[in-house]
Amino acid sequence: MSNLPPTERTISVAVLGAASFAEEAHIPDLNAHPNAKVLALYSRDLARAQDMAQRTGVPDATDDLDALLARPDI
Repeated sequence: MSNLPPTERTISVAVLGAASFAEEAHIPDLNAHPNAKVLALYSRDLARAQDMAQRTGVPDATDDLDALLARPDI
């Protein structure tokens, strides 16, 4: 656990699903929070996840849920 006060911690998250609501609400709302950052986007359709990640500035897109859930940075 971090020794930083809660107001100075950043929580790295992944968004599961590349539907329009993720692009219009989840990703921008999470990235607008001062203590959150979207690091990855998951979809069963890799091309869709990659396209949305590029449009929204999410650094990683994947269709491998097991690998995503195993990431220590999320």
